[in-house]
Amino acid sequence: MTTLVTNEPIHINDDDFDMAVHRDDLVLVDFWAPWCGPCRAIAPVLEELAGDYGEALTIAKINVDDNQRKAAQFGVRGIPTLVLFKGGEPVETLVGLQTRTSLIAAIERARAKYAKTDQALSRLTAEQYRVTQQDGTESPFSGEYVDNKAAGIYVDVVSGEPLFASIDKYDSGSGWPSFTRPIVEQNVVERLDDSHGMRRVEVRSKHADSHLGHVFPDGPSDSTGMRYCINSASLRFVELEDMAAEGYGDLLSIFGVEDQKEVSK
Repeated sequence: MTTLVTNEPIHINDDDFDMAVHRDDLVLVDFWAPWCGPCRAIAPVLEELAGDYGEALTIAKINVDDNQRKAAQFGVRGIPTLVLFKGGEPVETLVGLQTRTSLIAAIERARAKYAKTDQALSRLTAEQYRVTQQDGTESPFSGEYVDNKAAGIYVDVVSGEPLFASIDKYDSGSGWPSFTRPIVEQNVVERLDDSHGMRRVEVRSKHADSHLGHVFPDGPSDSTGMRYCINSASLRFVELEDMAAEGYGDLLSIFGVEDQKEVSK
């Protein structure tokens, strides 16, 4: 019987498989082989993810050379093949060498939620932490995305929840990225802000509670009339061609794109 160790990938055999995938709510099974180069390349990424997610994710490894019946059961034809289980049922299969980004996207799709974690906070720069966690404001015209005109979406730098789209971005001349509307209104929370001798409306992300900036009623009159004035340090930009791989494929429709094939044309 395999002993299950918390917070690091576990090696299982055919007999232990069902116990492993039902042990925790979210389990990522890596079908691998000792002779597989891509399998060796992805191993440290899986170890890192096991540490990052802790008890929220179990990562199990099954050697296909020794467990061919189980590999056949899940249609494994190429390795590495990674199968994500939620509640004991397979919910997504990833074939071939995967990046950390693509794995996180799959995991977050399965978790179906965005959250502020200690791991996410530890990855912030000093400026990102000051702005999002201490309600700071970056200097005008200093932010990374002030002049960004690429197509894509802007997500919360902490949780990854989608906030704004490039199609709603415009040059307000203020020195901060400006948008006419959020992608999902519920993801942007408004609060009265009386600080610094001014009466303003602060905007924060719903799931991570990150300070984003402020919203003003002086936006383009031919649109919503609103100006969401946002700190670049609160955002991470996901380019259009990367949206599906990072778990935002359901938002491609706002760009008039039906699927990933259209993006790559």
